[in-house]
Amino acid sequence: MDKHPFGASGEFKAGLKALRKQGGRAVLGLRDILDEPAQVLKEWAPYRMQRRIAKYFHRVLIYGERAVFDPVSAYGFPPGLAAITKFCGYVFVRPDGGPLENFAPPFPSRAKRKRAVVMATVGGGEDGYRTLGSFIQAARGAAWQGSRWRGL
Repeated sequence: MDKHPFGASGEFKAGLKALRKQGGRAVLGLRDILDEPAQVLKEWAPYRMQRRIAKYFHRVLIYGERAVFDPVSAYGFPPGLAAITKFCGYVFVRPDGGPLENFAPPFPSRAKRKRAVVMATVGGGEDGYRTLGSFIQAARGAAWQGSRWRGL
């Protein structure tokens, strides 16, 4: 559902109502950065989206780290919504499709780093390769180490 928790045209709302009526529980998964915070607030405000999310979903999982970006604050989550929101880290798959056990991330551990690591991630969207290409160019000669990952 991405940044449209009830569907782009509200098409999931009836199903969520029915699920709730029958005692079911819904979980919303959101990327940490949906868009510029001002844009998200502008799009969500007419629908009182933050309060509607808290009403229809029992849990919100944020794919990301709060220390990197805090959507709870940036997108104005009220206390009830903040209370059901959990951060689950960044979600990724290995390039070879293998299991994640004993998988080393594509950058050195903190103890072995000589420079800060800046990681760029993209999903499967059409602009992913172009975005990563720009990131690679920016990382050349930077004071930080660039690492990239093409996610799900």
